[in-house]
Formats: sequence, structure tokens, C-alpha cells
Amino acid sequence: MELKNGPISVFSLIFNALKMANQAFGSVVSLLILIVLCAALMAGILVGANFLLGPRWLMILYIPASILMAFLNITFTMAVIQILAAKMEKRGYSAWESFTGSLLPSLYFIASSILIGVVSFVIMFCANLAHSAWVSTICMLVLTLGFLPFMFTQSVLALRDEGPISALKYSWDLGSKNYLRILLVLITLVLCFAVFFLAVGCAIKAFAPQLMFMLTQYMGPFMFSFMTWKTFLILLVIYAIGLYVYLFMQAVITGLFLNLDYSSRATDMQQIDIQAEAIKARSTPGSDSMAEVAVTQASIKTDSMENTDQHLDQVYKAQEHLAQAIEQEEDRMPTILFDDDMARQLAAAEEQMRRQQEQSAKDKDDNEPKSVKMSDKPL
Repeated sequence: MELKNGPISVFSLIFNALKMANQAFGSVVSLLILIVLCAALMAGILVGANFLLGPRWLMILYIPASILMAFLNITFTMAVIQILAAKMEKRGYSAWESFTGSLLPSLYFIASSILIGVVSFVIMFCANLAHSAWVSTICMLVLTLGFLPFMFTQSVLALRDEGPISALKYSWDLGSKNYLRILLVLITLVLCFAVFFLAVGCAIKAFAPQLMFMLTQYMGPFMFSFMTWKTFLILLVIYAIGLYVYLFMQAVITGLFLNLDYSSRATDMQQIDIQAEAIKARSTPGSDSMAEVAVTQASIKTDSMENTDQHLDQVYKAQEHLAQAIEQEEDRMPTILFDDDMARQLAAAEEQMRRQQEQSAKDKDDNEPKSVKMSDKPL
């Protein structure tokens, strides 16, 4: 069941809920057997207390046993939600894991139910002061529609690890944002059930009227006194159908919750990304801002610095300028040595060479014989 790809249609939700109910039926039956064993253990404790300690102790233990049975019913619902969610999200989840993982959420659900129950009691008590059936009916209808966003409280507690108050707030936020969609799904679900049970009732009355007579006779308080294998088989089929219908309803609600929750989270993540991009865009200067900065830099002149661009460039690119300065200094160091020491050495060598040339020229003049000048007079 693809729940993370955006909102799905009502009929697609109902069709997939039927498929999830088929897949989770075996795990839920195992969970139901576990709940029945716990209930049988409590019944055995009550019977033993009545037999050993007398009826007085049975009355004392009856109240906590009733509370524990109600707690087991809530735990069963929480565990069913966890199993269905695991099937929808395609992950494994056993009946025992769902049972143990639903104990604490069940306690939280009792606390949140008490909060909603107190508010509902106060409102209905004020409505009953008018002593009008119409006022009470309208008030009950308003309460039903007004508390509709809280229908996801069990799903939130079972699947999102929230506390009692935070689960109510979580469910209210999610339900109020998608109120019309939830109302449309519930109306469609009620109409589907009405058509289904009407068709089943008409079919039984038309083709098997004896079955309808047996149901009306054996489903009373004396059902077990007339129990036979046929009635037992009929009751077993009826309970199986009832369990499947219950699973289907929970699958619709759970699938709707997961789909709306994933869609809401995806929308929130998109809004966060948009806000982050907007903040990044505001923090990054645009081309117009950079042009204004360039004009401002070109227009600012000081006595100690002829070009503000060069100063800003050196401030914001200090590492590059430092590397360039070190490289220029390394290039300049041999030049400085050549200008000082090598100039003196070259001057001395040049002077020595000039003296050697003068000395060699003088020696050459001394060694050559002097020519005898002949008289110009004729003989």
C-alpha cells in the first residue's frame, strides 16, 4: 500500500484496506487467542477465589478484573493498529510484539479518553439543563462532529510514541487540516456498510429463512443451552465475519492516518526547504548588490590608501595575498644580495682587469726596440 506518494482516493483506500485486512487476519487471530487466554486466566482466578475464599472475595476481585478486561480490549485495538500499520509499511511484526508494545500506549489512551470524557460530560450536562431532547440531540451531533479530529488518537499513541496530551494535539492538528477528507471517508464507509448488511439480510431472508429463524432463536441469553455443532459453526462464522469487518474498519482508519501523516510531513519538509532556500538567497548578495558594492568601493578614496578595492581584496583574500608576498620576498632576496655583494666584487674585478691591461701595455712598450730615425737630409 503506497501511502508515502501523496493523498490517495477514497475507493483506493477502501480497496487496499480490504487487502490489508486479508493479510493481517492470521496475526490478529493469534493476538485474539492470546487475549482470550489472558481473559481465561482472570476468570480462573475469580472462580478460584469464589471456591476458596467465598463470595465476599469474589465481589472484591470483580472490580479490578472488570478494569483489567477493559484494558485488554484497548490493548487488543492498539495491537491491531500496529499489526495493520506493519502490513501497510511492508515490515514484519508478530502478535506477541504487538501485544507487549501496546501495553503502555493503552495506559496513555485511558488518560486521554478521561480528558475527552470529562469535557464531553460537562458539555452534555449543560445541554441537559435545558430539558429538551432537541437541544441534547443537537449538542451530541456537534460534539461528534467537533471531536472528529480526535479519531486518530489511538493511531498516534500506537504508532508515533506520543504521550496522552501530545497525542491529542497531534491528532487534532492532523484531523483539523484534513477535516473534509476524513468526513468524506467516514460517510463513504458508513454507506458501504449499510449497503453490504442490507444486501446480506435480503439474501438470507430470500434464500435461507431458516437461518434467520435460528439466529433469532439461538442468539439470546439461552444460547449455550441449545448449543450444537451447527449452532457453534454458525456462531464461529458470525464471529469471523465480525472480526474481519472490525479489521477492515481499523485498516481504513489506520491507512487514512498514515497517508495524511506522511503527506503532512512531506509538506512540512517542503516548507522547511523553501524557507532555507529563501534564507540562503537573502544571505547571498545578488548581482545588483555586488554592482552597488563595486561602485561604492570605487568611489571611496583615502589618503593612506589609493584604492579601496585593493584593500577589500586584501582583507577578504588575506591568505592569497600572504602567499604572494612570501613568493615576492623569496624572489627579491637573491636580487638584494646581487645588488650589494656582487656589485662590489664585479667592481673590484673590473678594476683589477683594467690595471692588468695597463700593466701589460706598459711592459709591451718597454720590451720593443726603439727605431732609429733616419735623417731627412739627402746624401
